[in-house]
Amino acid sequence: MLSINVLKGVKYVPETLVNKTSSSNKHRLIDCRYIDVLYSPCWIFAFGAVFRFSQAKQKFVGYLGGVDELTLSPGTVTALPETEEIKVMEKNVLSDKITEARAEELAWEYSKRWVIRKNRILHKVPEKTQTHSYKVYKPLYLFEFYKKEEERTFYKIMDSLTGDLENIELV
Repeated sequence: MLSINVLKGVKYVPETLVNKTSSSNKHRLIDCRYIDVLYSPCWIFAFGAVFRFSQAKQKFVGYLGGVDELTLSPGTVTALPETEEIKVMEKNVLSDKITEARAEELAWEYSKRWVIRKNRILHKVPEKTQTHSYKVYKPLYLFEFYKKEEERTFYKIMDSLTGDLENIELV
């Protein structure tokens, strides 16, 4: 058993999709059932940066950036999310795709532009002064769909933050 920090208050939960497909006439020939939850790593970085105008004048700023390892996409984080520590089986935790250093590099390159825009300092590039990193996990919900007319079963994963459904192949 592993002890991990999981995001709390995610927008999409499995019951929503199950209720939506079961109550819709459009999906009456498809059975949907929730199977299991997987956990995908995400990195959140609290960046400290400085704009240097001269030797005497400088402006310090702080910013939150993150990287979702499932899609390897960097993004902005408005507030540090709440997490709860839970114990899960090792098979339910997806392995890391990138290192912490690479995730920090991706997040900083993406966030640097937002720091410039937010502070309206277009003629200077911010310098990173300090970084604090947090590794959290987001839930991914595994669903089984059964098409009655084709007698075919397929599986999809629902992202708990975006609600996106992705096809998967089980081996």
